[in-house]
Amino acid sequence: MVSEDYTVPARHEANVPVKMSDKDIPHLVDDWVIETKQLSSRVMTARTLINGSQKRLVARVCNYSDEQYELKADCYLARARPVECVPGPGEKLSSNVCNDGNDMLPMSVLPAVSSPPDVSPTAG
Repeated sequence: MVSEDYTVPARHEANVPVKMSDKDIPHLVDDWVIETKQLSSRVMTARTLINGSQKRLVARVCNYSDEQYELKADCYLARARPVECVPGPGEKLSSNVCNDGNDMLPMSVLPAVSSPPDVSPTAG
């Protein structure tokens, strides 16, 4: 769920503050993946790996439209599933990859907001 009102600017990606709605239910794992979900015709959540023990949780939202997209506090954003971190072939256990039972998910650090590159047509 979205934890506070948030506006994703047009043609931007953002880390939107979220909260887990079943936080009081004990879980055996601390790592979660937020699934992709279409929010509107050109806005969607990106598959985001989060650590449930962090104090501030965020989900990546991509706005490919030409208008800002507003998210209201306490609205449903996307489903989160537990995952388990496992080492890749020849690696020691670290927090850089996680397994959701289907495939490996590389972790990455995402900026708060980023703008798509400006692509201008070139004269020929």
